Amino acid sequence: MPRATIHELRRSGVSQEDIELAKATQAAQRRNGAPVQSIAVLVGAAQPRQHHSPNPPADLTDRALRRRGAYDQAALLADQQALQESSPERALKARQAATTLKELSASNQIEFDFFGGNVSIAFQFQDAVTDRLNKQAPTLGARDRALATLGQITRHLAWQSYECAKTAADLCDIL
Repeated sequence: MPRATIHELRRSGVSQEDIELAKATQAAQRRNGAPVQSIAVLVGAAQPRQHHSPNPPADLTDRALRRRGAYDQAALLADQQALQESSPERALKARQAATTLKELSASNQIEFDFFGGNVSIAFQFQDAVTDRLNKQAPTLGARDRALATLGQITRHLAWQSYECAKTAADLCDIL
C-alpha cells in the first residue's frame, strides 16, 4: 500500500482509536530519535519498508578503540547499537546508557571539576578567582592576602592532586 491517507485507512476499517494510538507512537518515535514508521504500518495495514543505509555505522579499528578509555568505548558502542535498534523503547534505553557512560568517561570532565579530580590552575582559573575576590573581598588588603595565599597553595600542590605539601604554619611563614 503506497502512502495510505488516514481517510483511506478509516474506509478500510481501521478504528479512530487505532489511528490515535499510532499517532502517539509516532510522537514517541520522534522524541526518542528512532525511525518514524507510517501510520499504515503501525496499524498493520501495510508492511514496513526496508531501509538500506548506504553508510551503515562502521566499526572502529582496534587502534581507534584503544585511544579511547573503556567508558568511551562502551558509550560509542551503545550509541551505535541504539542506531540499529528497531524498538524505540530499546533505542531510548541504549541512548540513556550511552549518556551515563559518557558522563563516566575521563574525557568528559568539566573544566573546573575540582571534586572529580581534574586539577587545573590555569590562567582562566586565576582570573575567575580574582574576579570573584574583587566582588566579595571586603578590602583590597584582604583580597591581596587571599590571592597571595592561593598562589602559595597552588605553588605547593602535588602533581595531579589538591593536597598542598605545606602546612598552614608553613604557609604563614612563607607569607
